Amino acid sequence: MESRDDLKSILAYLPVLVRSTNLFWPSKVVEALKEMAQGPDHSRVNSGEVLFVAIRDMRSSLSLLQPLAPFASEGYALFFDELISREEAAEWFGEVLPALANLLLQLPALLESHYQNADDILGKYGFKTGLHLLGSQEAGMVFLSQELVGALLACAVFCLFPASNRGANHLPTINFDELFASLYEGYSQKQESKLKCIVHYFKRICSCMPVGFVSFERKVLPQDRHPLFTSYPEADFWSKSVLPLCAFEVHSVGFIEDQSADALEVDFANKYIGGGALHRGCLQEEIRFMINPELIAGMLFLPSMADNEAIEIVGAERFCDYKGYASSFRFAGDHADKRHFDSFGRRITRIVAIDALCSPGMKQYALKYLLRETNKAFCGFIDQSKYCQYKGLFQVKGLHEAHLYPDENDHTSRNHLELNEASSTTVETNQGASVSLPALGNSDGEGKDLPGIATGNWGCGAFGGDPELKAIIQWLAASQASRPFILYYTFGIDALQDLDQITQWILFHEWTVGDLWNMMVEYSSQRLNGRTDLGFFAWLLPSLTSHEFHPLFTSYPEADFWSKSVLPLCAFEVRSVGFIEDQSADALEVDFANNYIGRGALHRGWCRYASSFRFAGDPADKRHFDSFGRRKTRIIAIDALCWPGMKQYALKYLLRETNKAFCGFIDQSKYCQYKGLFQGKGLHEAHLYPDENDHTSRNHLELNEASSFTVETNQGAYVNQPALKNSDGKSIQHWDNKDLPGIATGNWGCCAFRGIVTFCFILHIWHRGIAELRSDCAVDYVA
Repeated sequence: MESRDDLKSILAYLPVLVRSTNLFWPSKVVEALKEMAQGPDHSRVNSGEVLFVAIRDMRSSLSLLQPLAPFASEGYALFFDELISREEAAEWFGEVLPALANLLLQLPALLESHYQNADDILGKYGFKTGLHLLGSQEAGMVFLSQELVGALLACAVFCLFPASNRGANHLPTINFDELFASLYEGYSQKQESKLKCIVHYFKRICSCMPVGFVSFERKVLPQDRHPLFTSYPEADFWSKSVLPLCAFEVHSVGFIEDQSADALEVDFANKYIGGGALHRGCLQEEIRFMINPELIAGMLFLPSMADNEAIEIVGAERFCDYKGYASSFRFAGDHADKRHFDSFGRRITRIVAIDALCSPGMKQYALKYLLRETNKAFCGFIDQSKYCQYKGLFQVKGLHEAHLYPDENDHTSRNHLELNEASSTTVETNQGASVSLPALGNSDGEGKDLPGIATGNWGCGAFGGDPELKAIIQWLAASQASRPFILYYTFGIDALQDLDQITQWILFHEWTVGDLWNMMVEYSSQRLNGRTDLGFFAWLLPSLTSHEFHPLFTSYPEADFWSKSVLPLCAFEVRSVGFIEDQSADALEVDFANNYIGRGALHRGWCRYASSFRFAGDPADKRHFDSFGRRKTRIIAIDALCWPGMKQYALKYLLRETNKAFCGFIDQSKYCQYKGLFQGKGLHEAHLYPDENDHTSRNHLELNEASSFTVETNQGAYVNQPALKNSDGKSIQHWDNKDLPGIATGNWGCCAFRGIVTFCFILHIWHRGIAELRSDCAVDYVA
């Protein structure tokens, strides 16, 4: 045992001792644990104060001379003697603590079994998955049972890990003394809740020990060129990429950990894995480590990450629910993790830790740091085995794929691996390649497609990054890593309210990774040099956030647009009697709206003729339905100036009224196609049909391939899906000059609004988008 290289690398950081073929506890520690295992009546450990004395004595027996954090003893006493209820304290000292003592007594045997299994299963093929120090630039994996993880975390709560050399090797804190000390030094409910999460985890595993596995992988993009693996990319790699951008789905509510798409979930990490989880931190990473406490085990053997490194953890079970964030974080009870297991016994919970630049300020726009952030995300998102196979770089045949099955004769967590012939695998290297066993790298162990990415505002918030830039960087990295999609959780921040519209616009125009990278670099250069102070989204697509010109959409027109128009006026028919709503030409009917839609409908809405309004019975609407099940009643609400007086004759207000009507009457999809400005392909057009077996209004959608579509946006480009705009449900590819309906209108902005009747409306009625295409396009004007 003592000759093992993997054990040698980690032994200085473990509390157990080694002699020949055995691991063991010092005899005094064994005695103390045996007493504690018999319960408080025998051990007298029945309070936080006494527990800390027992911890101090065991540390002395292990010759751990480095002092614990100041006020650690007071923290243990405060939490266990004052903050939790008597019932909870009785359960902790009477049931949980004895069970943890028993678990610690088993630690030497658990470790020996762990190393034996690592040898028997994967060692002879060159894969080292036994517990070892996963040092910087050393790509590799550690594969632990949940039972062994529980024993290691029990060591942490008893503060039994040696700490003297951890800082020199860039290892984070692992003992819990500082967590308890910080509770006493500056009490906060968030800190109390963090400890409640930890205590709840121990209660759970002591009542029913989980039998799964957790893997911890250090992923590395090698700095030097390698014939088989993707190395750390330079800017040229990104600028010349022709890979398509992956699908992008924006969620303004919800949390990464609640996604149900089996995606790879991003931990907004500190370069020291876990960040402030065992200190005062309570942001995204720290919260994740509290609700999935098995993640903490990685802090034992994973030194800080370099710029070309990431850490991926698969299989960590979630034990706790919570509410709030940062100072409002609260433990909210038990969480029953329903996620399935892969063939290795790991829950299908994949978490990747990537650390962003901290407080980068303006330097984040420099090419060097754009490259650093994009490559950091790329390192986290890439699966080298699949990426390289996809790129045709290598195939290695004849090795084995491992599948994990419980030992039918062993009901503990010490399971065994069964080897089956596989067609390909990858080769572990310590030369900087981010290499996973293909089966271990995939949740199902069957070589299926890569999962997508679930992420959010990585590197923003407390880290100070630009949210728009960071979202784009992650999109580039995920796309280049051949991930099929991104689920992006914005947590409702204002800076990303336009993210969905921007990403869908970019996808619609089929940009590549290289296209988007080059635009991001150009923007960042201008931002860094003071040539723009716009956000990336406003800079990229100004028409979505302002009245500026845009090459793909008709923007808010200036007077010159109108004065130089050569389009013919459409037909104009005046009716002195009748009502707009009674027109029979399937025209678009104008609602003389308030800027608050329907404003007076639920109040005292008035006009001079309004006092004579009377209900006159049922109308029996005879209008036909379109292919979406909608009656062919089209209504457009446009609000006119109210009481404009003489200012209505000023150019500014003439422009306002004309553009308001133009906005209501235009169909951007057809107008822009007619002008030859854009065409897009490949998405679907929806047709709505009633369910023949369901006579209620719950209809269903049938998807058919369409040649083109438009992008819906609420940022100034009023674009609608063509199928939903066309009453006949035809594909936009086949639209002709009869597609657009005419306009049925009247004295808009007059009467109560005090506009000049004829002049106000003549200015805009002629332009129903594409009048010259329709000689029969008409305006019914009800005078």
